[in-house]
Amino acid sequence: MSPTSLSSLVLLATAAGLPQAPSSWTVEGTVAAVQRNRELGPPQKQFRLQLFVLRSAPEAAEVYWLLDERGRGSWHWSERFGQMTLLPQGRIEGARPALLYQFHGHQYALPLELPWPQIPEVPEPGLQWQAGKLTYRLSRTSPRIKPPGWELVAENNYGWQRRWLLQEKTLRVRQIRQRVFMGQGEEHQIVMKVSPPGRIESQALARLAAGFRVLLALRNKLDRPRWSQSQTLTARQIDQVRQGLPQLEQVITTGPLVALLRQIRNDLEQQVERTSAVDRLVASLQGRRMPRFSLTGLRGAALDQQRLQGQVTVLHFWEYRHAPLKEPYGQVGYLDFLHHRYAKQGAKVYGVAVNRELAVPARRSAAVRSVRKLVQFMNLSYPVLLDDGKLLGQLGDPRRAGAQLPLFVVVGPQGRVIHAHVGYYAVDRTQGLKQLDQIVRRALEQQKQKQP
Repeated sequence: MSPTSLSSLVLLATAAGLPQAPSSWTVEGTVAAVQRNRELGPPQKQFRLQLFVLRSAPEAAEVYWLLDERGRGSWHWSERFGQMTLLPQGRIEGARPALLYQFHGHQYALPLELPWPQIPEVPEPGLQWQAGKLTYRLSRTSPRIKPPGWELVAENNYGWQRRWLLQEKTLRVRQIRQRVFMGQGEEHQIVMKVSPPGRIESQALARLAAGFRVLLALRNKLDRPRWSQSQTLTARQIDQVRQGLPQLEQVITTGPLVALLRQIRNDLEQQVERTSAVDRLVASLQGRRMPRFSLTGLRGAALDQQRLQGQVTVLHFWEYRHAPLKEPYGQVGYLDFLHHRYAKQGAKVYGVAVNRELAVPARRSAAVRSVRKLVQFMNLSYPVLLDDGKLLGQLGDPRRAGAQLPLFVVVGPQGRVIHAHVGYYAVDRTQGLKQLDQIVRRALEQQKQKQP
């Protein structure tokens, strides 16, 4: 059969098109690597996706979703739920569910296929059509697949990308397979089993809708980037969660959202403990004299406590690894801008690459190469020093408090810490790292006033 334009197809409104409402769907799946013999290896990740269709019409369906995942990475709770609108021709508006998968030190967002492929109303073997960059083909399942039904395959020039197994009469999806590639093009498969849908009673429907609305409103207030891999909340975001928790507890009392509410409570406690520990660390650094140290680095860079005298010095403790390269690594570009801005006025900026492997002779060369690649990639002009963790440990490693690097330390002309900050600064479009910029400028002005 010749390819058919997707726009000319009549879409099912019940089985393989837009789903009926109100209904709930459960998808359970795994992620596994494809081995050299083309067999799937053992599952490295398991997940459970719940889909709630609250409203549906021929032109659109409103769907809320809830995700639980285990193994190889996991989203912060704010990325484990969402709302989307399904439209004809396979279009989706809103946030579709995705897994977070850790592979070779990198984190990958893997969007999940949904159990509602849109196919012609009257299926027949050999039917083929084009949608975007994918070609879809419909055929009968092979005799070895029981019970018999239909197989829908989406492929491109690189082979099949999606496979759906559908029941013979209702066209309801029983299984979905996705090909994904990570690392150096290493193939994995997401295999999903779709349970028969259930009907949502009117009272449960109202509770679900109210719970999701409150959750979505709270997430909007947090203003986190979509698919943010950070597990850390800012002080403002912690306050937003604390203020929003009573309403969540009032609305979510039973049903599938209760487990998510429990995760939110636990995360809030951990975030508060982490923030308190970081605050204590920052307070302990304020006014503290820098310890005795001596660091060397790339391109002949060197620094010790004696060279801190008489100048304003910014120390940026970070991993400085070229891989895995995690956002917002671009903040070092703003730091480089600050270095150029104040270098002639007496302020020095040093990156401090922190890596325990620098203390291991067999691994030191690889660690240094990683730092050098990052510096070259970002075209950094400020000097970068190497610390095996000793100096950071003397000052206070924020990772011991459950936080993450970077740690910014600003040292005044007398060799004492005048400012410390854990984590990333808010970026001002015109002034870059505005808060750090103000600290450095004020310290330079005070130093100038004291000069005879």
